[in-house]
Amino acid sequence: MLNRNDLSDAMGRLSDDLLEETDRARTRGAREGKPGPGSRQLGRTALVLLAAAALLAVGAVSTYTYSRWHMPKEGDTYQGDMIETTQVTHYPVSGESTAPEGEEALSDGWFISRAAMVLEAVNKRETDGEELTLTRQTNQMWDREEVVVTFADGGHGDVTFDAQSGYLIHVTAFDRELAEEGTPMGEEDALAVAQNWYDALPYARGYEFQSVEKFDDHAWMFEFGKPIRVELWGEELTLLSAYEQVRITIDPCTGAFQLSNCFYVPLLDDHEPGEEPLTQEEALAIAVKASPDLKDYGVVSAQVAVCLPRPGWMIPTAAGEEEEDRPDTTESSTVDPGDMVNLRYYSLTRLGWALTLEHQSQDSPFTSQVRVCVDLYTGEILNWDMAK
Repeated sequence: MLNRNDLSDAMGRLSDDLLEETDRARTRGAREGKPGPGSRQLGRTALVLLAAAALLAVGAVSTYTYSRWHMPKEGDTYQGDMIETTQVTHYPVSGESTAPEGEEALSDGWFISRAAMVLEAVNKRETDGEELTLTRQTNQMWDREEVVVTFADGGHGDVTFDAQSGYLIHVTAFDRELAEEGTPMGEEDALAVAQNWYDALPYARGYEFQSVEKFDDHAWMFEFGKPIRVELWGEELTLLSAYEQVRITIDPCTGAFQLSNCFYVPLLDDHEPGEEPLTQEEALAIAVKASPDLKDYGVVSAQVAVCLPRPGWMIPTAAGEEEEDRPDTTESSTVDPGDMVNLRYYSLTRLGWALTLEHQSQDSPFTSQVRVCVDLYTGEILNWDMAK
């Protein structure tokens, strides 16, 4: 088992590898038709911060005895709006894309300079006569502090960061005048353009193309997921996590960048060496035990996947369990939104069996569908959703 020094050395090597890959990506970006190298400093800074945060986490947990993660009986809740604004500050735009020497990391000036570099990286930075707004806010759903830098003219866009790590979360930079006519390029060419934008932005490296969603002829969203490689039943599998993912939306007619969004919820795989994963049959039996009605459902799909735990989310009440034991998340038009109780997402993911089950009643044309995810090693139900 790795000790603290081993983990620190490994993280150091990982940080160096990521920085080298970031530099290579920015160099490739100098080719015609790709963004310039303006985001290199931001990419290096963000990755160093992430590596440092990971080292701090190692130090924080090294004194504790190992304990496997388990699904809490009740979810963590919050009340009020999902986004709560804590501070809004207006600044003139200096036109400088780099922070002044000695600028304190994670200060307002630090975030402003990096927002400018992000917009330059996607060819959307203009500064004449602008004012910008820096908003500090709390994302209650993810229990995360955020910083949003918004440029006064809506055509210039806004950039959102994690306030505690400096990691880039979201970029909006639509063209001021959307093209009304045009023919989309081929999907392969559009993917190459989206890949170029992904390479230019300071996101984690190594994500692989996962899928594309075509909203219309002027908005295609390309998803790049982190490959998770696992060995199960003597076979190597590669899973693409939807929760460690970068989404890049472009105009396929012009190749122009429109927006990006990042999910960075890491996988916690804490099973012990030699521990056998559940089979599909065992996972299905667990789901049926939790909700006996499922014995009449057929399996539509079953696959090992990266699952996001969602406590208390539409799970039927198990035999012997009182309804009041579960958090109240019922929505009602008569309830004040400020009094609503909502569930937070967990900041980790797990390996699990993702099962889709279906049942069609002979007396009804409607099909009932249940999607359930069972932890691959603990057998706990991670999330449960129902649809008709």
